[in-house]
Amino acid sequence: VGDGLSFVWRDVTGRHVVSQALEESEERYRLLAENASDVVYLAGPDGRMRWIAPSVERTLGWEPDELVGTEAIELAHPDDRSYIEAQRRAVYSGVSVPVRDEREGRLLRVSRRDGSYLWVVASNTPFYDDAGRLTAVVGSMRDVDELVRAREDAQQERATLEATVNSLLDPHVMLQAIRDADERIVDFEYAEANDAACEYMQMRREELVGSRLLDLLPGQAGAGMLQLYATAVETGQPLLLDDYAYSHEIVGEGRRYD
Repeated sequence: VGDGLSFVWRDVTGRHVVSQALEESEERYRLLAENASDVVYLAGPDGRMRWIAPSVERTLGWEPDELVGTEAIELAHPDDRSYIEAQRRAVYSGVSVPVRDEREGRLLRVSRRDGSYLWVVASNTPFYDDAGRLTAVVGSMRDVDELVRAREDAQQERATLEATVNSLLDPHVMLQAIRDADERIVDFEYAEANDAACEYMQMRREELVGSRLLDLLPGQAGAGMLQLYATAVETGQPLLLDDYAYSHEIVGEGRRYD
């Protein structure tokens, strides 16, 4: 009125600080996602990827723009798709579905751009609004291809070794030391046995493996064999016996052994 002035103000410092902190936080998370070794992506309620980290090109050979708008299941190996579809339904419905192996997580194969497949461990985290509606799913895929291939090679080598040992005509067993509270070896347990050993001991493999030496051959203690075995374990020196006489409990008569 007249030369007067009506002046109103509102302090928005707090809102500005919150907004700035949010922008900085989003920038940090974006940098983390874009530079992480895992392939991270954001999918909408329809399951289609809205954003995927640049690491996908380094890991799978795809450029992010090539995958935006597609569903992650489209990358899956055909043999893994039924499992992945069950997991996908669980994530988008909120129902828990057991994974294949709790030690491995969701282990599956995904397609590289060149058509080959890579073993990954995948995870998905759903997000909901205040009304309980699904708004987004954040997924990640971690490259474990070398680990899986190495495990497969080790399993194959073990299978080959078992086949070789089982083809031997002489009995072969592996004994695992059993110790008392003072760490003294008091017995041995059959940890492995080939077919010839099972036949000689007149037992099935599942009966022999896990059994204790002195339960089956108690005379080994009195004959000094248990102590000889223990000495071999403790010293690392091989035990070699030629033409050794022993009254074998299973066979039921005295025999001589090398």
